[in-house]
Amino acid sequence: IISNVTSADAEVLTGPHLSLSCIRCDDIPQMADVSIFLQIPQFSLIGASEILASITSLEFFYSQAPISMRSLTQAFNLLTSAIGSILMVPLLIIVNSNPDAQWMPSNLDNGHLDWFFYVTAGIMAMNMLLFWWLSNDYKYKTEEMADTDLTDDQQQIVNSLSDANEDKKYM
Repeated sequence: IISNVTSADAEVLTGPHLSLSCIRCDDIPQMADVSIFLQIPQFSLIGASEILASITSLEFFYSQAPISMRSLTQAFNLLTSAIGSILMVPLLIIVNSNPDAQWMPSNLDNGHLDWFFYVTAGIMAMNMLLFWWLSNDYKYKTEEMADTDLTDDQQQIVNSLSDANEDKKYM
């Protein structure tokens, strides 16, 4: 959410600085007045959030799912990311539905990319509230509960590994 708001604010601050028409009519490619370093906060926030969200969700699905379903739940986790990316296509169609006031035209200087970033930040905020509301009553599976998912053979292997680790402590 913060990275999208930061991106929108950067769009508002920079405004249109380079038109594609001057690249086509000039032998020397033109350069925008805006520094590339203006993108560092957005990419840093996105990178940090991806790391934190990916590790947390993978650990959650691994620890809370039954052993026989761990791969499937992690696959569904990645599927939801893919669905989120696919849902951007209809959103882009909606914001560009008015040909006279497109938010993301081919020349972005004539559009409202900042509005798009604010809308996606709002959608993410609503999604966060919905997630909080739905997950509020979730009961975490404890380690004792996780052991009940094991078959007898798997439980014997776990017990033998635990015993081996206990023996190493005293050596």
